[in-house]
Amino acid sequence: MSEERAFVSEGHTPAGKWIEKRVCEPIGLQIPASVHPNTLSLLGSLALWVMLMLSFASVDEPPGRRLAILFLTGVAMFGGMILDNLDGMHARRTNQCSRVGELVDHLGDAIHVPMIPAALVIAMQQPDYLVPAIVITAAMVYNAQLVLYHHTRRFIHPPTNGTVAATGVALGFIAIGVLLYFLPRETPWIDRGFAFAGAIAVLVQIRQCAFYYAKLGRLVFGHLPFVLLAIGYAALFHVGAIDRYALVMGICFLSFRISGAYVTYTLVNRPFAGNDWGAVLSVALIALAHSGYGPLELNGFSIGTWLLYLSCAYFAVRNIVDFVQYQHVLRPDDEPHDIRPA
Repeated sequence: MSEERAFVSEGHTPAGKWIEKRVCEPIGLQIPASVHPNTLSLLGSLALWVMLMLSFASVDEPPGRRLAILFLTGVAMFGGMILDNLDGMHARRTNQCSRVGELVDHLGDAIHVPMIPAALVIAMQQPDYLVPAIVITAAMVYNAQLVLYHHTRRFIHPPTNGTVAATGVALGFIAIGVLLYFLPRETPWIDRGFAFAGAIAVLVQIRQCAFYYAKLGRLVFGHLPFVLLAIGYAALFHVGAIDRYALVMGICFLSFRISGAYVTYTLVNRPFAGNDWGAVLSVALIALAHSGYGPLELNGFSIGTWLLYLSCAYFAVRNIVDFVQYQHVLRPDDEPHDIRPA
């Protein structure tokens, strides 16, 4: 990691390029040059947080209200996808590319990638045995992508393009709302159909992980700490130490910390082994609290859930500390380094 090398982005699919060219680019041309690309990144992140909160709010609502909420969820998802594409396009068009911009974009993706399937599993009310698998395998794909990026400076896109997938998810939220408007969630074939869709999603994401593992070789050991920590959170969920909402938030912020750190350390040309001992400690503390206090609750949440949300705050603070520590390296930019998807 001591050698300075150029960043390379490769592997867009034709369908993804079509959406970017026909949908995103015309919108991007209307954005004034005075708008900073990071503003678009932050607005995109806000849209995806709105998506997640709306998916949470849709659960147990009456059919009409749930349809309206999930329609808005799909709109927020689509808007977030467009803004995620526009930030890089706008940066290049206005010559505002920077390492800080790349950091903001990929740090956002580190939390957004698992956030999107998390919103889906909550909206679909997937069974407990599928929730961790769907969210964790999605986060694993991005982590493996960044391990490769860290060691080779090649940002290789997976076989399933993110732009296409995000568009499908946006339409999926609306389709779920329409379906559950006419039929109860408890309808047996809907229950089986949703579970089948979830299982297919896991298989697709495992296939994408295998795509990166073949390229990583022995470098895959930098990916294992994230996988083991995520499995630790899944185990806490299955023993009842945390609920499904805490689980998905925990995986999102764990990805933000570990995958996000890969981005930061790559851009400042420092090695990173893929682990955070604070995350290890959080898993151990939650397990100990659950074994010692069981179902004891504080203000409606178990002790384990409270500890997990504290760990989420810790992950966010650690990334902020990293940025402050290395901002003098990130900010000076003689040449563009931004590789955000065009």
